[in-house]
Amino acid sequence: AAAAAAAAAAAAAAAAWAIQFSCQVTSSAVRLISGSSGQLLTQWSPAAAAANASSSGITLAAASPCQVLVASGGGKVWLLDVTEGGQLQEIGAVMMDAEVACLDITPVGPDSTKASLAVAGNWSMQVKLLSLPDLTPVVTEELGSEVIPRSVALAELEGRAYVLCGLGDGQLHNWRLDTDSSSLSEHRKVVLGTKPILLSAFSSGGQRHVFAASDRPTIIYSNNKKLLYSNLNENEVAFLCSFTTSSFPDSLALVKGQQLSLGTIDSIQKLHIRTVPLGEQPRRIAHQPSSKSLGVTTISLLASAASSDTGRSYLRVFSDSSFDLLASYQLGGQEIPTAITSMAFGSGSAADKPDGAAASGVGGGSSSSSSS
Repeated sequence: AAAAAAAAAAAAAAAAWAIQFSCQVTSSAVRLISGSSGQLLTQWSPAAAAANASSSGITLAAASPCQVLVASGGGKVWLLDVTEGGQLQEIGAVMMDAEVACLDITPVGPDSTKASLAVAGNWSMQVKLLSLPDLTPVVTEELGSEVIPRSVALAELEGRAYVLCGLGDGQLHNWRLDTDSSSLSEHRKVVLGTKPILLSAFSSGGQRHVFAASDRPTIIYSNNKKLLYSNLNENEVAFLCSFTTSSFPDSLALVKGQQLSLGTIDSIQKLHIRTVPLGEQPRRIAHQPSSKSLGVTTISLLASAASSDTGRSYLRVFSDSSFDLLASYQLGGQEIPTAITSMAFGSGSAADKPDGAAASGVGGGSSSSSSS
């Protein structure tokens, strides 16, 4: 308890002096400015830091209350500390194996002012978790896509840490982050829109959320330790951030085209409905948590020009997060599905066995089962 109190006091002290400065990042330098006088205190440039004075300029930057993470062309990344005396101190540098596409250094964990981890997306379609201050990659996640990541974010929602990555085609990847072991798990993928996603964290009603700007703007939040997604009733929002003054307490600022809007958000709804077109008549549904899948029995109603499958029955298996079709099984010609359940053969339950099966009861005197 004493150690926790000391850490909290140190964090409060760091936050107190950190707000005395403003940080401006340009293509040529990181500039530290006095918050009271507006005077330039110091600046740092990649050309001055590199042995080769022709080093390329800054292309990306991210900051915590007392750290600045910058990247230049060619995949070079630097970590700077903002000292209490108002100086910029280079404490780490690394050459990545690919061009850096996006960065974030938002603190997650007990220290809210200084990050111990950073995350970077690159042009090799990877997300890398970096330990600080040495910037050593500790985890590399392949995105399995040909689309470049456009935005990454570290976020702590309901006491759980996450890594989020938005791609250029509207896909969002997320992972659970264990800050103690610096490991990622529970990879999920959802489709939020069709255009590039820009992620930004904000607070509303005393809670932290993440805003995903795209052609279908979405607020990402946590409820009962599960990530949920709520669409915003505005289209093509380019950026959103917290905005609080005496006249506009606990408000938000939204940028859309050439328009700046100030407002608030309603209480996020607890019930979310998403329609997934099947093109067939659904009959029964079952969820299998171990494989994170949904089994749906369907009957084909309409014949296409290329098929005459009218009246045929199917077992379709979908991802329970993205609703992508994972597998399909066609039942017999005279079989009509009347029931489906997730089960395991032998001792234990389907939730405990990775090889659980979906069993479907059908009319016509037979039954079918398909591993999922």
